[in-house]
Amino acid sequence: MRMEPIGYRVIIKVENSEFMKKAEVGRIILTEETKDKEKGAQQEAIIIAIGPSAFKGHDFDGTEIKVGDKVLTTRYSGEGREDIEEGYIVKVINDEDVLCKLIED
Repeated sequence: MRMEPIGYRVIIKVENSEFMKKAEVGRIILTEETKDKEKGAQQEAIIIAIGPSAFKGHDFDGTEIKVGDKVLTTRYSGEGREDIEEGYIVKVINDEDVLCKLIED
């Protein structure tokens, strides 16, 4: 089944995350208190799909981020599906949770 984001949502792929490594041993359940402490936590991801309204408005025209770009996002944003065997998580997040584009020198 294919996922297609709507509105201002973005679909990202998080590879080899710390969560996935821990998930191989057992399921981790985070309390709201822990999530609050980790609110500033970030993760690297790859953009795999962009909704029609994402990155438009607030002085953006929608061309800054494209499919395939590597980005930094907030770790606990959005909802996701994990694939432990393949080693990645696919998440649907809001465009505002993309903090920056990562560019290799």
